[in-house]
Amino acid sequence: MAETITLEAQPRTTVGKKVRHLRAQDMIPAVVYGPKMESVQIQVPRGQLKQSLRQAGGTSVIALNVGGESYNVLVRDVQRDILKGDVLHVDFYAVAMDTRITTEVPITLIGESQAVHSGEAILITRANVIEVECLPGNIPHELVLDLSNLVEVGDFLTVADLQVPENVEVLADPEEVLVRTEYATKATEEEEAEEAEEVAAEAESVEVIKRGKAEEEEAE
Repeated sequence: MAETITLEAQPRTTVGKKVRHLRAQDMIPAVVYGPKMESVQIQVPRGQLKQSLRQAGGTSVIALNVGGESYNVLVRDVQRDILKGDVLHVDFYAVAMDTRITTEVPITLIGESQAVHSGEAILITRANVIEVECLPGNIPHELVLDLSNLVEVGDFLTVADLQVPENVEVLADPEEVLVRTEYATKATEEEEAEEAEEVAAEAESVEVIKRGKAEEEEAE
């Protein structure tokens, strides 16, 4: 069961560009929305919000208290300052604890592939998150893949190899490949081939542009 974090907030009337004054007072603007409610504009103390975001991530339920109203929410979007990384705004999604929802969960790789450790192969990763369906309180922080099962070059792990709790359903084809090992030289050759194709395409584009300009000059 994912842990529940409590966060205190206040109703917000300040909107638009004026919210910068809130941030100057260490209050972060946010919004709560959900399928069975109208969106609610709120403001949250910066310090408490920072701690709750660190604890909850995008998978743990937060018990959000707003002026006497309580909401069970998940963090859906966090807007940050591009340079400083400071939180500018947060979207909270209200959920019903007895209703299954669909969300994304990170894939965590553990262990070590023998083929990769020997230097014979490299690891190719196809996905780092996966979609699941479950009750909000059962959302796992992560789903694990054990790389120690990749013994030889060409071995792979699929969705079916994920360590999934019984109360969680993964919404992906069980045979979908998530990670695989491949000869390092082969991977390098493929990358070089792709780069060569890109260069050729760019050269062709430049040639078309030059040819077009030449035709325009002749027409003049």
